Amino acid sequence: ISPAVSSSIELDSTPPAITLSSPESGKTYYDSVDLVFTVAHPGLETVHCSVLMDDKTHDLGVLHADRQQDLVFTPSPGEKILSLSCRDNVYTSVTNVSFTMKKRPALSFAVNGGSGYTDSRNVTLAVSTAASECRFSNDNVQWGSWQPYQQTVQWTLAGSDGRKKVYAQCRDSDNVESIVEEDIINLDTRPPPYISITINNGAAWTASQDVTLGLYAFAASECRFSNDAESWSSWEPYSGKKAWKLSSGEGEKTVHYECRNKSGDGIGSVSAKINYSAIPKTAPSGLRIVINNNDEYVSSETIQLSLNATGAFECRFREGDLEWTQWEGYNNSRSFTITGKDGAKTIYYQCRNSIGSTTVFDRIYLDREGPSAVKNLKAEASPYSVVLSWSASSDSGSGVESYFIYRKVDSTWKWVGAVSEHSYKDENVVSGETYDYQVNALDYNRNAGPSSQVSIEVPPE
Repeated sequence: ISPAVSSSIELDSTPPAITLSSPESGKTYYDSVDLVFTVAHPGLETVHCSVLMDDKTHDLGVLHADRQQDLVFTPSPGEKILSLSCRDNVYTSVTNVSFTMKKRPALSFAVNGGSGYTDSRNVTLAVSTAASECRFSNDNVQWGSWQPYQQTVQWTLAGSDGRKKVYAQCRDSDNVESIVEEDIINLDTRPPPYISITINNGAAWTASQDVTLGLYAFAASECRFSNDAESWSSWEPYSGKKAWKLSSGEGEKTVHYECRNKSGDGIGSVSAKINYSAIPKTAPSGLRIVINNNDEYVSSETIQLSLNATGAFECRFREGDLEWTQWEGYNNSRSFTITGKDGAKTIYYQCRNSIGSTTVFDRIYLDREGPSAVKNLKAEASPYSVVLSWSASSDSGSGVESYFIYRKVDSTWKWVGAVSEHSYKDENVVSGETYDYQVNALDYNRNAGPSSQVSIEVPPE
């Protein structure tokens, strides 16, 4: 008789089941589209997926089954067919969706030529766009009516003196609306004398020594400029705008400005600052965002971001489709608070300089709820042991990792063991005694579910 031998093979009779949430069939998207889907597979934890669009294949790599995926695509405008395919070791499942991509019209505008200051509520808006109609607002809530596009628009500021925002939006002949753009100007209607200067409309950073000064001096006749308050330019006729060259060397730069009236009396002297960094003539590069040191799950709404960007002046953040945070100076770390119910969370990280902006993202799964309570907890006793058994718990987040078993000793619950199976044998018992047991399910994020209890008497020998 020969020795016994064996072999094995994995039986896979079920193809992956794809549930596609976005994009939706027949819907129109602008600039970018979110690809949101889940893949169910009863026999495997991972599947391999890819996307075919515009005759180009995007490999999504190996993904967790039964977990929502959220990706961002920026297709070219037109009618699109997106084909999502996911495969296991045997089968490949494919789902297709048709939708339309449109590009929002570009828009730029400036209030009073970007001077940054006005002593009158009546200002001039310089508008540049390829759209056919535009509208404007002082608060981004109450808007003026849509009007045919004009390069120059007269506008009236609202409210008291101070920092004012003007909002603009345009749309093309197909009623595709641009993103709402804004510009800032300081309104001061106080009586003279008054003098002010801004650099590049109040920007904090510049990548060029060549800047634009926004100027105002009430009743001024002549003005002059300096980078060090010692060597001054020649006196020249007053103007609300001037091209200027900063001093050499990177770092914080100051521009000084003083004016005098027709009688030669000084109106005042002011200055403005800006940071100069001679970065390469490209948008920020090397962007990277890592959430909680690459943890897969988190049980707290507050997360820690590890960040990196080269050539960035300012950065901001966004959770999913929510609003962006305010622009802030570049840092390599930051805390962030996520919102909403448990589930997959995507955090976007965008940085900009005077050339352009770059955006990246990272994901984490918010899992604050523990597994369900253990069901069908039963106990069977012999004179020498107690055997506990139960049905599996369910968990909508990271999944059940183990079951913790506790036994009441002197009115106190004490831990006696942990298993990944659905049964536990306690051999440290005394015949004739009655024991209380408690079983809790824990998920991979260490969240505990509600306890289930059972009591049993150990029979005598």
